[in-house]
Amino acid sequence: MVDLPKYFVPCDYDFIATEEIHQARSLARFINNEFHPKTIIDIGCGPGIYVQELRKIGLEAIGIDIDPRVDQSENLKRIDIASEEFNLNNFSTS
Repeated sequence: MVDLPKYFVPCDYDFIATEEIHQARSLARFINNEFHPKTIIDIGCGPGIYVQELRKIGLEAIGIDIDPRVDQSENLKRIDIASEEFNLNNFSTS
């Protein structure tokens, strides 16, 4: 595993989920109602709470983060910012 940047501080994902779930739901509805996006990318997604809430209301959403605890599922991707070049084409919502 690659060493994380000096500024990386692990967060308590369970605490974040508990504290932010209502905000994530409200923000997902707001984004959908105001902007009608096709795809949303959550950069710095952490545990993916916002991605989950966006997908629950039918939006295409993916999340990326440098944290090694990020679930490598179809909706979340961990990136190594030291060695990986960001290319939007590397991310798929299907």
